[in-house]
Amino acid sequence: MSSDLQTVVPFDIDGEGLPEALSASVADEADAGLVLALLADPATRESGWAPQAALALARGWSRAGRRVLLLDGNLADPVLHALLDEPNGEGVTDAVLYGVSPARMVRSREEGFLFASAGTAVADPSSVLRHPRWRSVLGACRESGALVLLYLPAGTPGADTLAGEGDRVFRLRSALSASAGGTPPDHWVLHPPRTDRTSVAAQEVREAEVEAGPPAVEGAGSQAAAAVGGATDREGADEASTSTSTSGSPAGGDTAKPEAPVRETTGASARSSGLEPRPVKRRISVLAVVLLILLLLLVGGIVAAAFLGLLEIPGITPPADAALLSDHPVGSS
Repeated sequence: MSSDLQTVVPFDIDGEGLPEALSASVADEADAGLVLALLADPATRESGWAPQAALALARGWSRAGRRVLLLDGNLADPVLHALLDEPNGEGVTDAVLYGVSPARMVRSREEGFLFASAGTAVADPSSVLRHPRWRSVLGACRESGALVLLYLPAGTPGADTLAGEGDRVFRLRSALSASAGGTPPDHWVLHPPRTDRTSVAAQEVREAEVEAGPPAVEGAGSQAAAAVGGATDREGADEASTSTSTSGSPAGGDTAKPEAPVRETTGASARSSGLEPRPVKRRISVLAVVLLILLLLLVGGIVAAAFLGLLEIPGITPPADAALLSDHPVGSS
């Protein structure tokens, strides 16, 4: 690894060429194969700046006369092949796991550099990043005399260790965290310039939302509690007091006051106000009246059927001979 002090360089991915510091960083080793590890932080990967920066570096050094080989080491979420409109065929994982030669996995680009995609998908990308065959793969790339750019996802298990196998490490960080601690002094730090609206502004908004997350949640809870207090005030107060409780005072009022109406409308006070028992009692009394009417109609129907002879009930249904006697008047001969 180089012993130079940490260098922080703003890098415009839409610029005409590479910054002078980046062009000079490999000028002394033009004839030797180098491996430059590009460690992309999560924030720059999510914003899309990091993969675009890797492609811009490959194009820039290629235009400067270097033979460049770009390897996609982001095995869990490969995106470089999609940005280049290339298929994700045999690539890095095939070379590391199955011994596919570098000459077989690379594809030549019109921009002048060579590209190797992430390759066959694997269940555990971290195990591939920790595979011992990486030394032989990178050694073969060095022997080709190419300037190898190994794009890696920082923070992924095995990625930072694999970056140490390179000759230089370039950290791709956001503009806000470019000068943050935790970066070794011999690493280069590339970040989007603060005038890049598509990268820096989006990152600033994202980090501001993360920092403002907990207060926003607490504010939402306070607003919900105030809404509950306002609802109970409207149930237990007249029209004038309702308007006062819902609109609130300009100064914000006392946040503990809305709790009192909630306690007043619960327990015994709710039962005494008649909000719950009355509808239940009315439903029970109507049901009882309906059942009583049905019972009376049933009994009446049974008695009527017995008198008409449709139903025989001992002691109620008249005997058959009595019906016959009723057809002849008494004293007739």
